[in-house]
Amino acid sequence: MDSLTAVNISKDFLSGNFIEKWGPYLIWFLVTALGSAFGVWLRETIKGNINKDIWFSQENWKEKYRLYTELLLATEEIAGALWGVVADSRSLSFSQQHPESTELDGVRTFPDHQIYFDRELKAIEKIATASVGVELMLNEKAKSAIEKIRSSRTQSSGIINISYWKRMQIRQQAATEAKTMLIAAAIEDLKI
Repeated sequence: MDSLTAVNISKDFLSGNFIEKWGPYLIWFLVTALGSAFGVWLRETIKGNINKDIWFSQENWKEKYRLYTELLLATEEIAGALWGVVADSRSLSFSQQHPESTELDGVRTFPDHQIYFDRELKAIEKIATASVGVELMLNEKAKSAIEKIRSSRTQSSGIINISYWKRMQIRQQAATEAKTMLIAAAIEDLKI
């Protein structure tokens, strides 16, 4: 039967009455195909733009969440590491005996404190790697919190006439305050 239909179509085509006999079917096929293709295109254009916006906002939120989590963990690590120095009673008594001591004096006297400074340095490196994302994606509160950590190291090493313990206390308090500021910034920035 298929071959008879093919034979009939070829005979009609050669004789010229193909369009008369098969034209309505061809028009019906083209209108249906074009109509459905146009419907799919229209739906995807409208829905696709909305889905892209939703996807972009979800990815943006996820990236902000990742940055805040990374920064909070780093500030917690800094505060915890420096708390190890501040809470050490030996460093407090050393600072009372040497009121103008530096970080280097403290490390020379207490070599075990180098572990805390290594932890602090690793956390600061994590903050440095996230700095581009902070500048591009996070709000001003988060930026000022990160700046507080950066400036505390400079401030604690630049001030003269303070002790080793006080220098570490300045940095530890700055990290704790930065953590509080980051939490407030995250609450504000990650609203759904």
